[in-house]
Amino acid sequence: MRITTSNKRRRNLWILIIGIALVILLASTLTTLFEEPHDVTTFVSTPQVGAFTVEYPTQSHETSPSGIAVDSAGDVWFGLENASSLAELIPQNGTIHEYHVPGLADGVMVTWGIAVDDVTSTVWFTEQSSNSIWSFNVTSHHFTQYKLKTFGAFPFAITIDSSQNIWFTELEGNKLGEISSSGDLVEMSIPVGGAPAPSGIAVAPNGTIWFTLPNANSIGSYADGTFHIDNLSRDIYLPVGISVDQKGNVWMTQHGASFITEFDPAKNYLMTFSTSNNSLPASLPYFCYVDSAGDLWINEHQGNAEAEYFPSNSTLVEYFIPSTVPAGNISYALTSGISPSGQPWYAELLTGKVGTVNLTKKVDVDLNLMNYSGPETISNYGTLNLPLAVNSGSTFTSLKAYVGNFTGNFTFTFTPQNGNGSFDSTLFLRTTGAAPGIYFITLTARTNAVAVSRIIEIKVI
Repeated sequence: MRITTSNKRRRNLWILIIGIALVILLASTLTTLFEEPHDVTTFVSTPQVGAFTVEYPTQSHETSPSGIAVDSAGDVWFGLENASSLAELIPQNGTIHEYHVPGLADGVMVTWGIAVDDVTSTVWFTEQSSNSIWSFNVTSHHFTQYKLKTFGAFPFAITIDSSQNIWFTELEGNKLGEISSSGDLVEMSIPVGGAPAPSGIAVAPNGTIWFTLPNANSIGSYADGTFHIDNLSRDIYLPVGISVDQKGNVWMTQHGASFITEFDPAKNYLMTFSTSNNSLPASLPYFCYVDSAGDLWINEHQGNAEAEYFPSNSTLVEYFIPSTVPAGNISYALTSGISPSGQPWYAELLTGKVGTVNLTKKVDVDLNLMNYSGPETISNYGTLNLPLAVNSGSTFTSLKAYVGNFTGNFTFTFTPQNGNGSFDSTLFLRTTGAAPGIYFITLTARTNAVAVSRIIEIKVI
């Protein structure tokens, strides 16, 4: 068959178009290494010491810190969104180094997740505006950019497994992503319809990857090339943070409900309790991490607190952040992280600070349940009287109670409701139409600086 000149031209044109398209496609997904070290800004921060917290201001209250992680040396890494920089805080001397992310104009950086690989001395972070995963070599100060293939993916949370593979969630791409230790990028669609918005992510001790799906009120796991989805829509609302303990129990925050949930995937068992609420209607717990002792750390960005839950004695301690801004009276501690040694850190989006909890200082308030030794059984429309003893070094301590599910069919009355120093009180708990079942009640003694809660179990028959 004879090929005419016009056909040749048409064929050459198509070859050219296809070639250009391939170049564009490859350019959009290539890994970019920025070889030259970039500008470094150094600032010495004077720590602000609170009752139980230590906060380190950045250069301005408008830097918008978000995303935070801690390396094995105790140095704290976080994003400065308005400066479009990755920052390093050395707590021993208050020095903050800021490394501007190449190609990002000031004010466009959006990062929610940061993770540190101590084996390779690399800091990894997600960044929405560039639709990329970035890494930063701590030794050479070189950045590497991994552009995602999915347009508008919104990379969100990030974690690292024991083989130095990087795992991340794509909030709007509805995918789970992996960058292997050899640098290969893979994005996998999560088998859930609609827009489940994968958010928090964690690696279990057995290597399984767990993640939350807030818009589907579900959680998912990925192992050996297979996804598994646990639909918990009847029991949880807007799960975001997720972590896994050494026993394989999955812990998650219910952001929309201000609840914390423990899930045993082997038994399909859930235990849910409420945080104590601050002056605003909800505490909005966000991320959570299990430390080496098996205790759980949570940041409450509307409760303006960093909290620790002790499963061994069902106690929740919430350390209130002293810094606030007039709008909402909070610092907006949006993200948090924990060091390998168990030191919690949080980033205050609205105040330009990063902070931690002084773990060496003893909490000066305690709530003792005088006659409670285990689950209490109560009939519907029945009443339970529970004597309490508050031991407090504060001049004013108030008592409150919250139920860890969506029913309002409980009333709580403390007599007295508050007191100065140490005092006794009695809780009168009444059910008013609660369905039969198990409920977890949060009883809280709160001062200006800290809240201590005991979680009790009630069985309604």
